Amino acid sequence: MQICNYPCQNKTRFYEIEAIEIPIVYNKYGDHDPNGLLYVLKKDAEEI
Repeated sequence: MQICNYPCQNKTRFYEIEAIEIPIVYNKYGDHDPNGLLYVLKKDAEEI
């Protein structure tokens, strides 16, 4: 299917996101970012 013939659904989706500060561990050697940011849905931010 060519991109110009792709059926458009004319649908726009909106999401509320929030950035939470959380330490991010990169590997098993302890490399990490203590000020990492994780983007989550706003409704799930309290659970995380």
